[in-house]
Amino acid sequence: MGRHISEISTKEQTKIIERGIKKMKNNNRKIRFIPAFALSLLVIVTLFATSVLAFPGFAEKVAPNVPLMREIDDREAKLDELNDEVDKLKDNEAVKQSEIELLNEEIEKLKIMIKEISDEQIKEVITSPNEDEAQNRMLQTFVVNFVKEMYKGNYANAAEYCTDEFAKTVINRPDDIIMRPDSSTLVFTQITNIAKTEDGMFLVFLRLNDSGDEMEADYQLNFEIIMTGDEYYISFVGMDA
Repeated sequence: MGRHISEISTKEQTKIIERGIKKMKNNNRKIRFIPAFALSLLVIVTLFATSVLAFPGFAEKVAPNVPLMREIDDREAKLDELNDEVDKLKDNEAVKQSEIELLNEEIEKLKIMIKEISDEQIKEVITSPNEDEAQNRMLQTFVVNFVKEMYKGNYANAAEYCTDEFAKTVINRPDDIIMRPDSSTLVFTQITNIAKTEDGMFLVFLRLNDSGDEMEADYQLNFEIIMTGDEYYISFVGMDA
């Protein structure tokens, strides 16, 4: 069995150290060559890895099958795919928005149009489905002609458009119906299409201005019309100033 270092004399320890130093000198070249080779290899590997990370183009040419490079390629391909999808969604959304805007413009055009009624150019506003345009135009003309008779002061003629009960109001209290019975200025500014209630009554709203002042607000007449037999009669007109 070997002796413990504490059992060896100082002289013997000195000899052992001297022999070790001499042996190390003899193998000095071999010992220096190994770390030098390892260091060179480490430098090459480090440069290669750095080039792969910093310069993907270099890696694509030198090591296209390296796992890291394959992952980079996969991620770039996925990113391109996602960008394409985003662009498609943006394009589709733009098309949808464009279509909506066009539809809204068409709707507005349909809602308001200039219409000739009893020789008057009046804006028509569509407030409900128009099932019978002939009836719609006839009743619109009916109420416009009634108002014209009222402003002419022909109350007896205007009363003929009305039920017997409402005719009394037309003759006796015309100022309950129109704003300025004596005005010589009359402008029809807007009319709705005819709406029909569940009980068979027809409704139409007519806006007009009798002030002669374009800055003054219009007022509205709300007509209720009933049908008796084959004839139409105004049963009520409400003023909405």
